[in-house]
Amino acid sequence: MPPDTAASINSQVTAPDRAAHPAQLDKSSRYAQLDLLRGIAILSVLLLHCLQQVFQRQALDWHGLWRTTATEPRLSFYAFYPATFGWAGVSLFYVLSGFVIHGTFFRAKEFSVAAFYWRRFWRIYPPYLLALIFCSALLWHREHNLTDLSKQLFMHLFLIHNFRAWSYFGISPPFWSLATEMQFYLLYPLLLLVRWRIGIKGTLLAVLGVSVTSRAVCYAVTDWTQPISIPLWYNVLNVWFDWTLGMYIAEQFHFGKRVFTRFRGPLVALLIGLLFVFDLYLKTTMLCFTVATLISAVLLESALYARPLFGPLRPFLTSLGLCSYSFYLWHAALIKPIAQRTHVLSLQPSAVQYFALVMVSLLSIYALSYFLYVTVEKPAQRVGKWMPWARKA
Repeated sequence: MPPDTAASINSQVTAPDRAAHPAQLDKSSRYAQLDLLRGIAILSVLLLHCLQQVFQRQALDWHGLWRTTATEPRLSFYAFYPATFGWAGVSLFYVLSGFVIHGTFFRAKEFSVAAFYWRRFWRIYPPYLLALIFCSALLWHREHNLTDLSKQLFMHLFLIHNFRAWSYFGISPPFWSLATEMQFYLLYPLLLLVRWRIGIKGTLLAVLGVSVTSRAVCYAVTDWTQPISIPLWYNVLNVWFDWTLGMYIAEQFHFGKRVFTRFRGPLVALLIGLLFVFDLYLKTTMLCFTVATLISAVLLESALYARPLFGPLRPFLTSLGLCSYSFYLWHAALIKPIAQRTHVLSLQPSAVQYFALVMVSLLSIYALSYFLYVTVEKPAQRVGKWMPWARKA
């Protein structure tokens, strides 16, 4: 985006636009609420991946009456059925990301595209690179295939591994969302241009139109008798609405406007809807990520206006959310070694295995993640803010 265009966008959101609404939370309370949601999101992802380690599955292999399998899970697996929705934590992360990025834009005195990309690079890439090196070493130790590893590394280093099925989950499965996140950042200046022309509501509707069109194409080209193409269905255009919804909530919140006048009714309805689209029919399953995004949006706005919940768990969840990025990067690679080293999988019955693995993994990875937050994430962020021109975004 040309500098003069960025200046024009910036000039459009001057006072009174930039004046904070008196109903807003103070800065520290708002950040604590966001960290609480991040903690919930990363905990849900951990619960999901621990299922895979103990039960060798993350979900049921059937969807309603339309899809069955001969390999039924152990009976105890059904007791942990809610954990199969742990992938929805990624939806919550996307909504939170859009909210934070656009909220930062409104609070900034100036906006520079170059400064925005610089700061995003230092926020995301150094912790990611460290985790990438570690996970690549594990992959090399397991397979000793230098040719395949070199290809994987190339795709992951440039964060384009979500474009190909063979690299999508290649080095570490959670890395797929990092590539999509960086692509959201690349598209953000475009969203600002559109917002400048047609407003935030028009921008959200325009992105919704793009996402619906993209999904329609996916439906048209998908052979439903074959395995689903993950790169096709989770391309950045399909989930672009999910991130932009967070951006929309940020702007409405800035002006003291609510997207959802009530929380409980929409939340219950969406939760029921999620159960239906996830386990009713294969073709509706492909819509579950967006339904989870709508649930995330309700939770986000509820957290911004409602009283704090979770009682004694709140401080831990908030602290967990603070280092959730490093936790997300490292947890998938560490769950199996933790289980092996602590002999968690030798416990019986499987329900005890699962609870033990969750607790040991949660505490140990949290300790590592908080250490990395202090020693890697925070210093990298300071580097991103160090250059004077980088303070404009």
